[in-house]
Amino acid sequence: MRHDNDAKRYRYWARRGVGSEMESSLQNLVAHIEAGIAKRAMRTLFEETLRAHWPKAPQKQAAAIQAFAKAHGWAVAIHGQGHRATFTKL
Repeated sequence: MRHDNDAKRYRYWARRGVGSEMESSLQNLVAHIEAGIAKRAMRTLFEETLRAHWPKAPQKQAAAIQAFAKAHGWAVAIHGQGHRATFTKL
């Protein structure tokens, strides 16, 4: 299912000329989170990174982050209304 949703999202952005940039940014973020989980069993992202990748509205942001984490096999705890998110392996 993750691949179907990713493919739809990438096709949407590719039509607008930013598909490869978005894909590269998300791939870098996934690699960053995976590296943190491998070293310390968790990776914490802060507000600047969260806002760069997900909607700014707290409810939409939380839902999008949780869906992203679930799609990659992680659990996520969101702290302080989107100021910090800690990813861990399920």
